Amino acid sequence: MTSPYSSRCIAVGLLALLAAPAMSASAKEDILQVGQPLARFDLIKPGVHRYARYMIVGEQRSLLDLWTRRVSFETENGKRILRVHQRWDAADKSYVALFDQTFETGSFRPLSQAKTVTRAGVTTTQSVKFDGAKVDSIGDGAPGVGKPVHEAFPMLFYNWHTDMEFLQALPLARGYAASIPFYDVGLEPPARYTYAVTGEDTLSAADGTPIKCWVMEFRGKPSDPSIRYWISKRGQVLVREQAKSPDGVLVKTLLNPEAEDG
Repeated sequence: MTSPYSSRCIAVGLLALLAAPAMSASAKEDILQVGQPLARFDLIKPGVHRYARYMIVGEQRSLLDLWTRRVSFETENGKRILRVHQRWDAADKSYVALFDQTFETGSFRPLSQAKTVTRAGVTTTQSVKFDGAKVDSIGDGAPGVGKPVHEAFPMLFYNWHTDMEFLQALPLARGYAASIPFYDVGLEPPARYTYAVTGEDTLSAADGTPIKCWVMEFRGKPSDPSIRYWISKRGQVLVREQAKSPDGVLVKTLLNPEAEDG
């Protein structure tokens, strides 16, 4: 993909990973269908997770941006929904990106997404509603509104912008792999991508406490470098993400909670 605000970005600007349909599904893959109940959706809890993204080049580490992801459960039109608020703050103050995304509880079926990006003093917005395999933007033609999106696809999809929370809801285990139909609004059409548990590892918290993790890997296509995810076995929260790029190694790491998050 080529979005300047994709959560899988690994290029300079560090806001883009070229993605294509994943490897063909194997017999062991969990072929997820949008709308089905997700096995561990109850692991998604209200709260805040903050991440720092930085680039490693040799011994140098350069901070790129800070991500705040706030999860809540609310009632909308008489139904209980999942809401994910995201805020991305560039370390060099070159941009701020805000996302407000809603989902069906239990299944993670996407309902809506609003995006606001401020760069060089200019703010643009884009709001869309999801209706099955259809995507329709809201407020076309209004000042500051981005390019309209009106698409009807041949397949249902999940919102790729919340892959971190989505993976948390899957039944991770040794040998587990999932074929997931993902779509990033306004970019390539939705397609199936494979995320696989490839091992186990133990990371250390700041105080030395061991964090036992599943290690997952993803490739957009066989020629792409893999992206690795360390997901805690307890709670299945993403702890670390790492990917190689032509410029170095891009790392996303979970920060300790702030006092007001407790």
